[in-house]
Amino acid sequence: MSRPKVSQPKKRKSIYAGFWRRFIARILDYVLLSYPLNFLLSYFKDSSSQATGIFTFDQYTLIQMIILFLYEILMITSSWQGTLGKMIMFIKITNVEGRPISINRAIGRHFSMLLSVATLGIGALMCAWTPQKQALHDMAAGTLVIKKPRTDLDLSKKSSNI
Repeated sequence: MSRPKVSQPKKRKSIYAGFWRRFIARILDYVLLSYPLNFLLSYFKDSSSQATGIFTFDQYTLIQMIILFLYEILMITSSWQGTLGKMIMFIKITNVEGRPISINRAIGRHFSMLLSVATLGIGALMCAWTPQKQALHDMAAGTLVIKKPRTDLDLSKKSSNI
């Protein structure tokens, strides 16, 4: 006698962006911005004053940090709600109610990333196991990183605050 097939309930897909999607978005941002920015800034550096150490900090490093900071803040508070890497990976940043975040919250989120670094990266890895896939800096800033519905992908209808 054969048993009747019992259909299993479909597993509900998570709306939250997990670790790997977020990690790849970060790598994409790094490649898309840091390399071109380093290339452009290298024209202004005096080649005779190149430091020989592994870690160097000069006015060009400061300029790069400011540009990358402004880029992130302006992009995640724009109507796109994410950087180029996040847009490529179909994710966006919202507050816990699912709305776009304010500039103040974006700045808080950015500096809260220092907490994730201070915990030797464990704060960033937390998005792999927390229920809403939040990293430590997301929890501190009250933000979520969610997958974009495919209907959000028409960039021609988007306007930017940049």
